Amino acid sequence: MKERFSVKRIAFLGITIALALVMYVIENLIPSFWVPGAKLGLSNIFTLIVIIILGLPEALVLVIVRTALGCLITGNVSALPYSMISGVVACIIGWILFTFLVPKISIIACSVCMAIVHNIIQTLIFCLITMSLETINILPYLVLLGVLSGLIVGIVSYLLINKVPISVFEWLYKNKKTSKI
Repeated sequence: MKERFSVKRIAFLGITIALALVMYVIENLIPSFWVPGAKLGLSNIFTLIVIIILGLPEALVLVIVRTALGCLITGNVSALPYSMISGVVACIIGWILFTFLVPKISIIACSVCMAIVHNIIQTLIFCLITMSLETINILPYLVLLGVLSGLIVGIVSYLLINKVPISVFEWLYKNKKTSKI
């Protein structure tokens, strides 16, 4: 059984939250060229890594802290409900897929599904808040961008998990099962 609150696990979570927040802030400096508000979601690299290494509770903490602080730092507090809810739902979906379907599906496929779910939920929340269905028209573009961003995030996450020596991650807890990765 994993020790949930060990100093090493909390330190690793803190480092990944900081890295995800930095990535979030940097990505917000880049203008959206394709669809208004669309981003690659590179900070989700760290969400996926935390899902794989630490589990769902820690990944949810990462998503909530990164989203809240990221929206405050970038001055985009109006995006908080969209990003928070869709990020939490995508995180839960990613954990379910990783827990029950990997290695039948790849980490990259998990990432793509997470990105698509995030974009769909975010669009639906926007439609509910604005009471307008016109935003649904950009959903096909957002799904395509979700596939692209999910591929990028999934590939980078896969490479980080598989190319970084396992000894780097073993210090988090003993008896780590790496067969799924």
